Amino acid sequence: MTEEYQALVLATYKKMKETKELNSDLSTRAKFRKECLKVFNERYHPKDDDIFAEFFDVDKMGANFHLLLKRSVADDFKAVHNHIVGNNKTDNTDLKNTELLAWLIDFQPRPSTTYYKSFYQKEDVDVIPDLNEESAEKQEESTSVDTKAESEDSTEENDGEKKTGKPSNDPVTPLTDYRLIFILIIIILLAIGKLSFYIWEQEVLVKREPKPSEKCMYWTGYDYEPISCDKTADNSIIIPLDLNRMKSMKKLPFFTKVTKRDIGRLWWGKIDGRPEYFTDSGIHPVDTTKRLLPLSAYMVAKYETEKNLIIDLLTWIYYITIGVLCGLLILLFSKRRVTS
Repeated sequence: MTEEYQALVLATYKKMKETKELNSDLSTRAKFRKECLKVFNERYHPKDDDIFAEFFDVDKMGANFHLLLKRSVADDFKAVHNHIVGNNKTDNTDLKNTELLAWLIDFQPRPSTTYYKSFYQKEDVDVIPDLNEESAEKQEESTSVDTKAESEDSTEENDGEKKTGKPSNDPVTPLTDYRLIFILIIIILLAIGKLSFYIWEQEVLVKREPKPSEKCMYWTGYDYEPISCDKTADNSIIIPLDLNRMKSMKKLPFFTKVTKRDIGRLWWGKIDGRPEYFTDSGIHPVDTTKRLLPLSAYMVAKYETEKNLIIDLLTWIYYITIGVLCGLLILLFSKRRVTS
């Protein structure tokens, strides 16, 4: 995946150079640095902060990237310059060098996470089912089943009348009300469990706006919560409020599925040997010595395949249980209607 993005950015640079679309002279490291300063002054945008933070290996929160560029030296750009002039043995280089080159030539979409995300968004649109058609089909199937059942009941009653000459009065043994109540309770409990998880998930994803007095924030374990700077939070570091990071940085619960479709959407970092997944890049919220890395197909295959199978199995068991209980409930009410 990374190699594909690197090859595309490098090919775009070479084409722009051949067609004179890129007028910059990047023949030396010093000239490369000078061009970076020039482009930064002309079209700097905060959306590229992740690129500079990764290249200079700093936390983007509170960083002065213009100052970092001015204080940089030509050798800081040795690796990316070797990459574009072909001094490397292969076309591959560290991803941060490719990201900086993409920014310099204004490659779109960038960074690589945004580039790959554009493909997954297209796939999501293609696989949306036509809910109206499915609903109509289910309604038609349900109507067909009910009509068939009524037809069979009517045939049995007619046969009984023909044999005895009298209407059939064979009793149908009704099930007790206790069974109905038990099934209803099970269905309600399962529905409450599902609803509770949904409400909890929404509370984590949707953040309230901080109060005027709340100029700081702290990590709760799953997201950032605004707080007054003069207050304390148990076992959490109080840091200056960053609205963008507060709203974008969330940690996924352990039982959330992580698949290849999340490449470009999630970042990860290890704590106690197990990976944790986050919705934004940057420094790890707890261990500030670690930088979060973009999710890769290797990570999904190594850590998430078995867990995803278990989650799928539990999900199927949940829905099958609901379906069976609803079916039994319908059957019980149908029998009670017949005997009434």
